[in-house]
Amino acid sequence: MAALLIIDDRERLAGMIGRLAGAMACFLEGFGEDGCCTEGISYWEYGFGYYVYFAEMLMAYTGGELNLLQGDKITAIARFPAAVALTSPQSVNFSDCVEQPFLSTGLHSRLYDRIQAPLPMMTRAARFHENATYRFPQMVRNLLWTDPTHFHRPNAEGTYVFNDASWVVDKVMLDGTLFAFATKGGHNNEPHNHNDLGHFLLHAGGETLLVDLGQGAYTRDYFGEKRYEHVNTSSEGHSVPVINGYVQGAGESYRGIVREADIREQTLVVKLDLTEAYPEAAGLSSFSRTFQWTSDLSLGEAELKLTDNFVFRASNNQLAETFISLTEPLIEKGCIIWDGQKGKVVMYYEADLLAAKHEVLSNDANQVLTRVIHRVRLHASKTPHQAEFLFRFRCTSKQS
Repeated sequence: MAALLIIDDRERLAGMIGRLAGAMACFLEGFGEDGCCTEGISYWEYGFGYYVYFAEMLMAYTGGELNLLQGDKITAIARFPAAVALTSPQSVNFSDCVEQPFLSTGLHSRLYDRIQAPLPMMTRAARFHENATYRFPQMVRNLLWTDPTHFHRPNAEGTYVFNDASWVVDKVMLDGTLFAFATKGGHNNEPHNHNDLGHFLLHAGGETLLVDLGQGAYTRDYFGEKRYEHVNTSSEGHSVPVINGYVQGAGESYRGIVREADIREQTLVVKLDLTEAYPEAAGLSSFSRTFQWTSDLSLGEAELKLTDNFVFRASNNQLAETFISLTEPLIEKGCIIWDGQKGKVVMYYEADLLAAKHEVLSNDANQVLTRVIHRVRLHASKTPHQAEFLFRFRCTSKQS
């Protein structure tokens, strides 16, 4: 973009643009055909945002002859933010993505105007101090491109299956508030990776109550050998079990495979094979996790049934099912209650098989974002060779 503005030698500039076009094509190869950004919407804003800024300037410079905003892959990438946007300003925030990302309102307005990309929910223009890095290309385009007529549009609903990334997101409006469920497979060596295979989110009545902790404090250790000692990145900071004392392994060989993601009789069914998510020492022959997500328009509430099915190589196994929230839970016999400001989730579990414990975790030394993390652990001891555990989540809104 700087070259387009300051280089007068058109022959020299043409050579530079040729090299840049190759670099832009290389950038797009980082996305699958599904358009999912596995680093989350905040990194989508940064990376694809600069791609769009350059593409628009190049198009203007060439009088429309060079248009980098066309093709099925561009369309798929541009649709990603609306698919993962929850009640503003929240989003599905797997990986190193903050729960409430900065949205470049100019960027989203432009993509809607140019290629009719669906809009994430926006309620106001981006503010000057909203992005602490004060990136000039973003700020000036927020001023030039933001269209207030795009504010307060309804949130996108529906089921979004990202086959390449192995993400599934479902969103529905009930009595004027948003309910959503999201889960993921993939592998544990993704960009900005967390060891989070089989992890899930629940958004009830406009509030995320079963959460992803998202981005931890960016330190040398966080991007070094101690990365998975941090609660944000370890599977101990995600809603997945600890099996015979073992957490998920780090590396591409540790995988979660989506075996099914389909609608059956108005119920979304997602089946994950998580056998390869854990090291051999965990003693697993197989581990499958099945989600059944149903919304009830007449009652204005949603329900998630989670079934974990384990086959071990030996008997007398130790298991700790884990659930992560930023809302303090109320533990009763056979149920856990997360009672938020806008929504409520009640989880029913088999009290004769599992013993509940509430743990309060530190915030990973993040001096910028201080918060209390609540982890519920449901312990099962002497688990036999084969075991199945059922959890039922009733999700309601306080605004209806």
